[in-house]
Amino acid sequence: MKIRTVFGILLSLALLFIIFIQLLVILGIFISRQDRGVPFITSVGVIEITGTIMSSDQTLGHLKKAEENNFIKGVILKINSRGGAIGPCQEIYDKLINYKKPVVIYIQGLGASGGYYIASSCENIVAERGAITGSIGVLFHSLYFEETMKKLGIGETVVKSGKFKDAGSITRHLTEEEYKYFQGVIDELYLQFVKDIAFGRKQRWLKLYPELKDLKDEEYINRFRKIFKDEIDGRVFTGGEAFNKGFIDKLGTFDTAIDLMKDILDIKEDPNLIFYRNYDHDKFKFFGLSLFNNKITNPLPPGFYYLMRW
Repeated sequence: MKIRTVFGILLSLALLFIIFIQLLVILGIFISRQDRGVPFITSVGVIEITGTIMSSDQTLGHLKKAEENNFIKGVILKINSRGGAIGPCQEIYDKLINYKKPVVIYIQGLGASGGYYIASSCENIVAERGAITGSIGVLFHSLYFEETMKKLGIGETVVKSGKFKDAGSITRHLTEEEYKYFQGVIDELYLQFVKDIAFGRKQRWLKLYPELKDLKDEEYINRFRKIFKDEIDGRVFTGGEAFNKGFIDKLGTFDTAIDLMKDILDIKEDPNLIFYRNYDHDKFKFFGLSLFNNKITNPLPPGFYYLMRW
């Protein structure tokens, strides 16, 4: 009887141990899921925007998941980008300006042009003192091969419905009329840029510049452009300069951004960080170098950009 009793106890302990291990595995899987949080622990999502912005799909998808996750109480958006195509930048800005959870922006090394445009949707921006930001403006980018084509004996025939239909073609120079036409488009897109950073951080600007208070929208924008005429002409500035001018709110590291989020959420303990991974769909990579996603083999397609040029 004693042997059976001891055997029964050992068997029960073994079963309990197996169940315990299984629970640990399940919990580990639960915690490791990037779109989950941990019960009873405040979680914060971390989303990265890196490189030239040509699509908003992944960022918008991550933001939606974090917004719908009840465990995640806020988002830190980590930016290291010189900007990119205007449409994707505006899509991300529009999502953030209406976001339902607190957002802290962290500019790591580079948050210029479209990168800063996205950041300006938030009134809680942290940047390294040596980070590069600014570059507020628009450019039209297009290569042309007119002289090369002539040397190679290559010509082009174009039948078009209107005089501007093939403006910006790589086969010829812009005409003076086309240049003025594109400048008008750029001026409109630039005004959109300035308006969005002016209204996106309006409460911040009102605190720093009382003369902006009680103004109607058009007058507010005109006054804003006068105050910052030297900052919104396309030049870049460091994180330290941006802080002095009010374009960012704190100087510091990623830990500073975490501390700022803790203050916003009114918590003392460090939050559980849920990192959302960006997936690279480029299959043609060797030793981290892409054959098709670099400036030499795949320059930017013709178009309008919120982009800092290197």
